[in-house]
Amino acid sequence: MLVKKDFEYDGRLCTLRRTSSVIAETGVRRIDLLKIDLQRAELDVLRGIDPVRWPLIRQVAMGVHGEAGLPMAGRVDTVRALLSGQGFDVQVTEPKMLAGNGRFMVQAVRPGYSDDPRPVVAAHGNAEPLDAAAITGLAERLPAGSVPDVEIMSNLD
Repeated sequence: MLVKKDFEYDGRLCTLRRTSSVIAETGVRRIDLLKIDLQRAELDVLRGIDPVRWPLIRQVAMGVHGEAGLPMAGRVDTVRALLSGQGFDVQVTEPKMLAGNGRFMVQAVRPGYSDDPRPVVAAHGNAEPLDAAAITGLAERLPAGSVPDVEIMSNLD
């Protein structure tokens, strides 16, 4: 049930950074999955990736708005072309539940990645407590209450 409070305006100021800037700042060497969920600004995230950073990304999963008659019409084709141009195999689907609403799911995978024998998801029981330096570093970057207690994925190179 929708209630009035769900439609109340709540303006916030925030600092925006390009995707490549975040990758550079964190020193990420590989991105197994880049999941993008940013209402109607998905393409902006992709455009914020410098050419030198694209090879780090193995998969992209995202929702894309492409409602006809609105400024984002045709955006799905633009996203597909951008990802294909970066060497990804791209699949676009329209969820049955949202058919006709101009909302699409995009899955882009590097050729051969799905056959990669390295573990992509941490095995049960391999979590290790985070050290104090890691907790402090994460606390400086993440919203309050978002710092994890353990590192689940490690040494996957």
